[in-house]
Amino acid sequence: MKQYHQLLQDIKDKGTLKPAARAGMPGTISLFGYQFRHNLADGFPALTTKKLYWKGVVVELLWFLRGDTNIKFLDDFGVRKMWHQDAYNFYKKIALENEDRNEIYRDNQDGTFSLFTFDEFCQIIKETNREELPNIGFYTLGDCGYQYGKIWRKWETIDYWMNGSRPMPVHTITDQIKTVLTGLKENPEGRRHILTAIDPAHDTRLALYWCHALAQWNCRPLTISERLDYFEKLSGDSYIDYKTDSEHMTDDELNNAMTADGIPKYYLDCQMYQRSADSFLGVPLNIASYALLTHMFAEVCNMIPGEMIYTYGDVHIYEDHMEAVNLQLSRTPKSLPKLRINTDFWNQDPDNHTISVEQFLSTIETDGVKALIEDFQLDGYDPEPTISANLSTGLQLK
Repeated sequence: MKQYHQLLQDIKDKGTLKPAARAGMPGTISLFGYQFRHNLADGFPALTTKKLYWKGVVVELLWFLRGDTNIKFLDDFGVRKMWHQDAYNFYKKIALENEDRNEIYRDNQDGTFSLFTFDEFCQIIKETNREELPNIGFYTLGDCGYQYGKIWRKWETIDYWMNGSRPMPVHTITDQIKTVLTGLKENPEGRRHILTAIDPAHDTRLALYWCHALAQWNCRPLTISERLDYFEKLSGDSYIDYKTDSEHMTDDELNNAMTADGIPKYYLDCQMYQRSADSFLGVPLNIASYALLTHMFAEVCNMIPGEMIYTYGDVHIYEDHMEAVNLQLSRTPKSLPKLRINTDFWNQDPDNHTISVEQFLSTIETDGVKALIEDFQLDGYDPEPTISANLSTGLQLK
């Protein structure tokens, strides 16, 4: 992506040197306030000047969409370098707050107990069934707290209603993904198709403070000409020839006929806002993740993936990433791949032009998700070799 290369170059040219945000982390070269756009018709925004960790993008997004916050799901699919260190840090925080709860400590067999080391922690996650992981009621080993999955699918609030003269607490859970998809289907031209990822009420009960904060989707109507072109590209036939009586239809009648025949009526655009962006390692994953999410929403709602608008607060390059950034900038971007999604498993009714929200979510929430992992393929993806760099946690990601 040329836009991404320009982002890296602009940070180098215009950024400000900042000290480490937290102890043990390197300093950054930072730039505040940045935006670029990408039309998904031009290809899927997977970096070509280094290999994108595509499996990690797919598995992590499905993890979020399931409403899951335990890294056991990631680990079961071999994705072990994105969240494990943060989950371990959260484990230590919880364990030290509950020193009397030996269930999540190592038994030294001499009457004493110790924190698991990081390697021990990872080994337990890998070898233990989900239902048998150590826990202390509210916390299960491997959990990341109030992370994206919980906020996206299980946003918790407490309202107070009057019961006579006494206020009564009412606990509610909001499924934001279901709300957004339902809104896109029932009121596509509305302005409330918003997914929020930050909850200030729980900003200390999580493994990693939220980086991507907000996404909003917009449905942009296709013209009649664009819908006719879409049908012709997809089928190889002219819709006017296919629909023999269409040449005598009014514009409204033609639009209604195309809708009845399953021809998409809208482009689906997305703007996401990220408050803090590790530009070398994190941003490429986030770019691909929200593009994939938009493609998935478009499939469910029978729309055409449109434009992605990426908006950032603090975009930065860690000082110890600069050599890797210079290597990447020395490479020339290649043609972007095309995303191919197999939706056969999602939609059990081939005569229906859209996938129901319930079918989509139930597939993700059940063991059917295992089949989905292979349903997302990047055709024509021929990236340059991987460039390794350290995460801010110290782990190396390629």
